[in-house]
Amino acid sequence: MGNMSKIPAGQFAAMSAPLLRLTEAKYLFDQFKSARNAEPNHGLFLLTVYFDSLLFCLVSIEEMADTPTRKKLCAVPSFLFFKALRNITTHHIVLSGIKGKFERPISRIVSVGVGCQVEFSEQFFLLPDKLRNIFDSVLKERPYEKRTLDAAQSYLSQIEETGRQIMIVDLIQTVISEVEPHVA
Repeated sequence: MGNMSKIPAGQFAAMSAPLLRLTEAKYLFDQFKSARNAEPNHGLFLLTVYFDSLLFCLVSIEEMADTPTRKKLCAVPSFLFFKALRNITTHHIVLSGIKGKFERPISRIVSVGVGCQVEFSEQFFLLPDKLRNIFDSVLKERPYEKRTLDAAQSYLSQIEETGRQIMIVDLIQTVISEVEPHVA
């Protein structure tokens, strides 16, 4: 698609609503990745803004899609995981926020380069135990979200099995690549 910030009006006008939302999510992902190198003390806000916005656009794809596409999206474990994250950030807490109803399930790595170049100044990573506790609490409050939350719990267990730190940038890359084939 080339430069995501320069989509001609004709191309924009020809996009379906789900494709437009996917394109917006991809643009926000590019901005999220760039925000990892924000000037010191500003990255947390930018990463939060782009991540929250991306969650809204990503889940909006399902809400704007036809029934066959919705069914395909709901069969994608990473999509249901992100849907659960969006629901939490919409109704309960800012996932990377310091204060809120629950302990934040996202933290950040802040790199300080002394005599060397750092790859990224800040990055978000997931705190699985805290997220699992949030999923459990939300399920008690909103039992009608059981299917999505169970799928999110299952996906969380799957990504935990790698034994590595769970970087948000990697999760976003995965969900976009798994959702994209289903969006026209």
